Amino acid sequence: KLADCNWIVEEPCGKVEAKVRSVSRLLPAFFKNGVLSFPDGVSAAARGQSAVLYRDDEVLGGGLIAEVT
Repeated sequence: KLADCNWIVEEPCGKVEAKVRSVSRLLPAFFKNGVLSFPDGVSAAARGQSAVLYRDDEVLGGGLIAEVT
């Protein structure tokens, strides 16, 4: 779950790509109602880290990881 989100465009819903570390590669993800999920899983995601969401080459925005399940 993400908190303190800031969106450059309207809040996304559906398929996106996301990074949880600045040097990581983009991973396929799904975002809906503040919940970011990774169908293939993700390692090293921790509370307090930033998550940035993308669609193609466009930065959509992001927020802080508030909960990891």
